[in-house]
Amino acid sequence: MRPGEYWKLIPVSERFPVCTQIDWTIPKRCLLLGACGAGMRTLTQILLGAGHVVTGADLQHPDPSESRRHGILFVGWHRIPPSGAFDVCIVSRAIVESAPLRIWAEQEAVPCIPLLQAVNSLFAGTSQVCVAGTHGKSTTSGLLAWILSDGASYAGSFLGAEISTPLPLVPIHEGGLSVIESCEYSESYLSLQPYFVLLTGIDGDHFDCFSDLAQEQASYRRFVSKLPSDGWLLRPHACRRSADVARHTECNDGTFSFGSGGGGTADQEHWHGSLRGCNSGESTIRIRVGQTRFADVRVPLYGAHNGRNVTAAVAMANRLGTSAKQCVLRLREFPGIRRRLESRGTWRGMTMLDDYAHHPTAVATTLRAVRNRFHGRSLRIVFEPHQVLRTTRLMNSFASALCQADDVGVLAVYPARETVSSATCHRISVQLAATIRETGSRAEPLVSLEHAIRRLESCGQSGDVILTMGAGQVHRIHDEIHRPIQRNSAA
Repeated sequence: MRPGEYWKLIPVSERFPVCTQIDWTIPKRCLLLGACGAGMRTLTQILLGAGHVVTGADLQHPDPSESRRHGILFVGWHRIPPSGAFDVCIVSRAIVESAPLRIWAEQEAVPCIPLLQAVNSLFAGTSQVCVAGTHGKSTTSGLLAWILSDGASYAGSFLGAEISTPLPLVPIHEGGLSVIESCEYSESYLSLQPYFVLLTGIDGDHFDCFSDLAQEQASYRRFVSKLPSDGWLLRPHACRRSADVARHTECNDGTFSFGSGGGGTADQEHWHGSLRGCNSGESTIRIRVGQTRFADVRVPLYGAHNGRNVTAAVAMANRLGTSAKQCVLRLREFPGIRRRLESRGTWRGMTMLDDYAHHPTAVATTLRAVRNRFHGRSLRIVFEPHQVLRTTRLMNSFASALCQADDVGVLAVYPARETVSSATCHRISVQLAATIRETGSRAEPLVSLEHAIRRLESCGQSGDVILTMGAGQVHRIHDEIHRPIQRNSAA
């Protein structure tokens, strides 16, 4: 099928194996372990919208406003529920087997299933459009879901990050299209049954579950091999690892690219985007398919990485039956993704931004976007490394990326899924700050969020751009600096 044709939904009752362990047509009392994670928060809304009762638990118990915002009751991490309290337990990949509530669920014979397996069973009757890859999954998934959510075939979505304006909750219906952000960590994406795959690219990551690049590559091959022969794979044109993966599927594949080169090819399966203009954080992107102009899309995002994400989302949306006009209209209203170059207002005349980047490639790409957007202004970063293993393996790459800033404060490493001491986390951050200084840039280790705030108060100047980066708790700095009364009274 050629781009531009409307994809005709076919019956899917025999297409995918349906999880018979859980009958989601009957309301369930669900216990979610790791409920504060972004993916779990998305699942919560899906379950609530489908009429299920949800209770959450997390090592870091949320404050009351967080509990109310997500509309569920949280229970203590070490509080054991009465027998028969829950029908199903859904577990984040970050939850260890020794967690008290996980042990309780297994002892009570409560079905205990991983997050993406639950997602697969909920969307088993739909045609799953899976977005996978190292970088850009959340934004690309969000863009694609936002475009499709205006159409009759939209059956819902599962995203690993929050869209600033929530997507509409719709009843999951047989034969519709679902958009699923598909994480490679611990090969959780192998729980899914993709009919379409949008692969954003492959870059070495998750050293705690893949021993080397060969093992990681083999995992992606297994994932795309699940595609049926009449499915479709969309991949980045310049990514050799993605091209290798494409050879392990029987379906057709298309490619996408973004930038000054890569356009003008006669290949009708190649999509190319180029920047036509950027103003006040909005970008106009010209998208071509083959040698034909498809659309000029205006979207309230900036940065080459976002241009690439938009190009990929539009290509897949069109494959699924969305016209150029519909893409243009929907993307003009895209509200953005939380923690992806998210504006957090101003403070003392400084522009405040927050981003989730925690891999050197993503850090470098994000910093280039900020430099271009705020040309000539001083850029100060508070960076929170994510995982000791990732930080030590990629130490020099992190330093090379972060030295684009004028000043870098490095918080202690956030040891997600790792059993390491706080002293080790601080020592690694000290080492990273020293490595950054070797490049000639200013960098200082920080002992706490409060230390970071005091440093910004003393060193920051009106007109500076402040960017918090990382997948841990660094974003909380913005909440603290906008609560000056509480902080001053505590002092």
